[in-house]
Amino acid sequence: MKCPEKHNNEVIPLQGQHAEPLLFIKGLEKKLGKPVKLNLVSGDEFLKMDIIEGDTECAKHLVHMFGWFNEYTYFGPKIDRDAGKQLHKFKTFEEWLQNVDFKVPASS
Repeated sequence: MKCPEKHNNEVIPLQGQHAEPLLFIKGLEKKLGKPVKLNLVSGDEFLKMDIIEGDTECAKHLVHMFGWFNEYTYFGPKIDRDAGKQLHKFKTFEEWLQNVDFKVPASS
């Protein structure tokens, strides 16, 4: 960052792209060559899934964190999402996907 002292005590949101989930689903489908399904679940449903191998405290923290994101967005309710774009050029999700290699496990 150029002139960091100019930005002391500022909250600067740095994000590559903020978009509807459909953009990310379509990008993943293109990358993987197969359909991708978004499965939205409530906090209570997530806790019942026991994804974090019995660590209910960690799961509760995740539910709380994502509840905050859902209500206030990641950066909070009063943030200029474009402020960081003036300081840095980020890749779009599709640009990022071009350079990442990952596999999705086969579903059972």
